[in-house]
Amino acid sequence: GNHEISQESRSESRNSVHVVGGRPFSWGGPRWKHSHFYRYYLKVANMQHSSELMCKAVDSTSERSSLIFLAHNGPSGLGSKVSDICGKDFGDPPGGDFGDPDLRTAIEHAKDSGRNVALVVFGHMHENLLNGQGKRSMIVCENE
Repeated sequence: GNHEISQESRSESRNSVHVVGGRPFSWGGPRWKHSHFYRYYLKVANMQHSSELMCKAVDSTSERSSLIFLAHNGPSGLGSKVSDICGKDFGDPPGGDFGDPDLRTAIEHAKDSGRNVALVVFGHMHENLLNGQGKRSMIVCENE
């Protein structure tokens, strides 16, 4: 069957848990990159449009459901140090929040609409930092 999840939602466990997909192939950070790719293959115009699609996916779920966000890159707002879970360990200078703002918008929309955000899972960031800078924090718990 079709298991595509990008910027959509799927339900499991008799609709009590929904999986909401983030933006696929994200490089992270606040700049919209690879606009032709996103427009041509995914029909997504820009960061705002991506946010709208994810929020629409959230709205398609039951208000009493628990949500699991599944994304390529993590959300913005989890820190800006090189070793933070979505921190930038490359470039000159390194450092900065390299999380996805569109994913953060969707997560906040879910919380604001009364849904339980049980888990956000992503895998873009590497544990070992570039140039031997140490290890990245790999787990973050946000308080409500």
